[in-house]
Amino acid sequence: MEHLLEYEDDDLSGLLGDLSSLGLENPRGTVIFWSSEYDVPRIEVLISSYPEEELALYLKNGFFGPDFVSMLSRKYPDMKKSSLLDFIKKHDKIDPFVPNWFKFIESSVNRKVSRWFPVTDLVPKQGVKSPQYIEYVNGFNPYLVMEELRSLFTNIDQKLGSTGPKPRIKNDSDSTDW
Repeated sequence: MEHLLEYEDDDLSGLLGDLSSLGLENPRGTVIFWSSEYDVPRIEVLISSYPEEELALYLKNGFFGPDFVSMLSRKYPDMKKSSLLDFIKKHDKIDPFVPNWFKFIESSVNRKVSRWFPVTDLVPKQGVKSPQYIEYVNGFNPYLVMEELRSLFTNIDQKLGSTGPKPRIKNDSDSTDW
């Protein structure tokens, strides 16, 4: 192995190739918190090794997956001829980042989402399998939800602290005095 020390880091990465194209990338997680005026709050968790796999996982299992598949099949009639993952990899114009798909919900889908926010780039704990989709249908109890998310990810507290919704700051108009 001493002869490998003669190469620069760039040379070694060139020799090894792009590991993400082989599916050897470290798995990452995405959690999407959302609520609707027509439904209970939901939390959808996606764990995958690369973005195309994450999108295929959501299209197959996610709450809005059938709506997104319908939108895609109208635009790409050849969609049903291959697996979802192969289809997404083949069409580079399809954005594989799942949180961006939620931006289309209000304009393209008849279901109204009143509030949503994604937490991305989560590191799964050792032993958490990938790919995986988990849905928590009733997110009313934040303590139970956080316990579940802590059992899956090592950095959920840090990511929620930096990306979560900001608390509402009380001002003088909140006074109860008449």
